[in-house]
Order: sequence, then structure tokens, then C-alpha cells
Amino acid sequence: MIVEALSALLSGTGYGTDVKRMYDDFAGPQRLGHLVAAIDVSRFVDPKEFALRATEFVSSITSVAPAEGHERVMVPGEAAIARQRQSEGIPLDESVIGELVALAGDLGVHDVPAMMR
Repeated sequence: MIVEALSALLSGTGYGTDVKRMYDDFAGPQRLGHLVAAIDVSRFVDPKEFALRATEFVSSITSVAPAEGHERVMVPGEAAIARQRQSEGIPLDESVIGELVALAGDLGVHDVPAMMR
């Protein structure tokens, strides 16, 4: 409720049933508000503890038995990331790429794909 209150009341837009369905009616405004916030986690909890708890939180969601006909439960954004990685590959830090190229050379593999150089 607090996110809806901040998103709608502060921006003067609709809340609850006053918000139109996003893609059904373009004849008028959807009355949809947004909230953008930046939170310094360290003001509340140790960032490492937050990261651990966030991982546990996501695991508590994804470990639920999926609905019939579905393979697994995913969190928002996970499907889009999976599609992007399927089409574009997994992004690697430049230092990791450098280590892989060096390791390949050490092992006598010199025909490293251009994308790895």
C-alpha cells in the first residue's frame, strides 16, 4: 500500500480501481503514477547482510512449486534476462575475458574467437 500511496498520491494520479488497464484503452490518460526512489541500504543494514537476505528472499519465491503447466517460478525480469542471454550471450567483465584468453594461450589454444579478444 505504501508504494501505491507514494506513486499515486504524490503524483496526483489514480489509485486502486481508478487506474485504467494499461493497454486496453488509449482514449484517455491511464492515470498511472510512478515512484522512483534511491535508498542508501547502508543507512539501515550492512550491505552484505542485505545482499544475503535479498538472495534468500528471491529463493523463497523461486522455490515455490510452479503452477500446473509451468516449469518453475520466476521473479520479475528473469524471463527477459534469459531471452537476452540466449540471443546475446552472457556478459563478461573485461578482466574475465583477459583471464580466459590468457588461459587459452597457456593451454595451446590460439584460435580464440574474435569476440573473446
